[in-house]
Amino acid sequence: MLGDDPLAYMESFKCLGSILSANATINQDISNRISKASAAFGKLNCRLWRRHDITLTTKLAVYRAVILPILLYGCESWTSLCHNIQQLDRFHLRCLRRICDIIWSDLIPNTEVLFRCAIGGIEFFL
Repeated sequence: MLGDDPLAYMESFKCLGSILSANATINQDISNRISKASAAFGKLNCRLWRRHDITLTTKLAVYRAVILPILLYGCESWTSLCHNIQQLDRFHLRCLRRICDIIWSDLIPNTEVLFRCAIGGIEFFL
């Protein structure tokens, strides 16, 4: 009760940019974070990622400064399960492959992509 009004039951709600659910799972929040990071990544596609006159070092610095904080906002409070980490890692590696201009038919393993970018997997940032 808040005064004379009863409080409504909410299955999930947004607080400070994170989605909190009644059953304490983070699936909705991770999907929301990936969606926001993907939108930000897409906005930089023509201006940065596809340009060949910008060095890989600069592109990766922008990725670390802009995309990763959007993706990992609030991760300190997450209780991450294996499938959550795999979901974040898939997005992370998809972005790195696009930045390095690596297509799926090149058959380059994830470890090589991380080595070329000199960056760790997503668990490194969690």
